[in-house]
Amino acid sequence: MINNYLLIVEGEKTEPELFSRILESYGFHVEIAKEKHDVNLPFEVSLKNASKDKINVLIAQFKQNRIHDFMIKFNKSEEDLGRYFNMEPNYFKAIFLIFDVDHNERKDLEECMNKFNDESSGLLLISSPCIEVLADDKFFLEDRRETYSHIKKDYVSKINDYCIKNNKCNALEFIASNFHSLALSFLKKNRDDFDENNIMEHPYKVVEKINELNIRKNWKDENDERRSELIYRYFTTVIYVFIAYIHGLTSKIDNYSLVYDFFNERSHEDK
Repeated sequence: MINNYLLIVEGEKTEPELFSRILESYGFHVEIAKEKHDVNLPFEVSLKNASKDKINVLIAQFKQNRIHDFMIKFNKSEEDLGRYFNMEPNYFKAIFLIFDVDHNERKDLEECMNKFNDESSGLLLISSPCIEVLADDKFFLEDRRETYSHIKKDYVSKINDYCIKNNKCNALEFIASNFHSLALSFLKKNRDDFDENNIMEHPYKVVEKINELNIRKNWKDENDERRSELIYRYFTTVIYVFIAYIHGLTSKIDNYSLVYDFFNERSHEDK
C-alpha cells in the first residue's frame, strides 16, 4: 500500500518548519528537501529514507515562489507533475501544492486551480493572503477594513506583533502550538460560508471567493511606470484539507463532521 505524500510549498522556512512539526506529531515520517528546485529544470523527487511502517511525507520547495512563475512552466509544457518530477508511477498517493495568494493575478489563480484540481496528480491549496492567516482566526486586528492590507509583509508583521504582545511568541510558534484549534476555526468558517460538507470542494470555492473579493489596483507612478497592488478583502485558508486527506477522513462525500471531530479532539492537545 502506498503511504507516500508530497507537499510542494512556496515558503523557505515557515511552511516546511510548521508542517514538519505538525506531521511528526502524528507519528509520520517527514523529510524536507534541502535544496530549492528550479521549476525550469528537470529533477527527481523522492524520499531518501522512507519508512515501510509509517506514513511518509516529503516537503519540497521551488525557487519560483509565485503561482505566475509556476504556471508559465506548466502552461508551456502541458506536462503533469508526475512526468515533471520523473516519479515512479503511483509513487505518491497524493500531491498538494500549498501557496499564498500573495500578489498573484486572478487569471493565474484560476489557471492553477484548473490545472491542479485533483489530489492524485496535484491539488492546489490557497491561503489568503498567506499561511499566517491561521494566527488571525478570530480576526482580531483592529484596523482591518475593506482596504486593510496592500502588502503581504505588512499583514504578516502585524500578525507577528500581535502574537508577540499577547502570546509571548511569534506567529509561527503560535500557529504550531495551536494548529488544530486554529484550523478548526477556518474549517467551520468555510463550511458556513460555502454550505459545503465535502471539504475537498473547499479549495475550489476559496479560489472563487478570493477572486470575487480581493481587488487589484493598478496605477502609474510619478515616473509614469506601471504599479500594481492587491488589496486583501478575503482572509482564509484550506490548509486543513491535506491533513484530513492523509488521515483518511475524506473518502465519503459528506465528510465535514468526521473532519470536524478530528480537529476538535486534537485541539484539546494544543498548548
